[in-house]
Amino acid sequence: MLAVQNHPLPSVRLPELRMDFVAEVSAGVSRTPLSLFLEFPAEGPLLAAEYRTASYDPATIDALLDHLLALLAGGVAEPDRPIGELPMLCAAELAAVVEDGNRTAAPYPPRCLHELVSLSSLGFPHRVAVSGAGDTLTYAELDARANRLAHHLVARGAGPGTRVGVALRRDSRMVVALLAVLKTGAAYLPVDPE
Repeated sequence: MLAVQNHPLPSVRLPELRMDFVAEVSAGVSRTPLSLFLEFPAEGPLLAAEYRTASYDPATIDALLDHLLALLAGGVAEPDRPIGELPMLCAAELAAVVEDGNRTAAPYPPRCLHELVSLSSLGFPHRVAVSGAGDTLTYAELDARANRLAHHLVARGAGPGTRVGVALRRDSRMVVALLAVLKTGAAYLPVDPE
């Protein structure tokens, strides 16, 4: 519920008595799950919330009020801007979302790709590692095939300081071949199969 009190309540004067409206006294029980009260006293706008504590916690209500105030401030600053384009996040929240939320830097593991695949084949051998063109390989299958091919390549002279040409279409066979070459210590040279 939203209640806007946008006209001042008059003072009541009786002989030898003056009464002014100060504030609504809460009964301690919210009549609705959430009620917002917006008033405009002489000292400046006042926004208050009354809510059921079984439905909301104070931090949620504080965030809601901050969002509403940011939305209202944006509307006052740019009255011709569509409401869907007005900001709802305060500066601290925007910084948290944009800056803190994008702090994803992590140390790169000191392992090579083929070593990571081998570790994955031990940690979760039955998870899908490669999928495409009707072919699916688990980590265990991928590592086993790459190992077989790597042994074959070593027997043919592949090793550190050598290059192995790989002329395959982009499918699971190419992934197996690239990992196999890396396992030998050689470098692979991609060749367009066309």
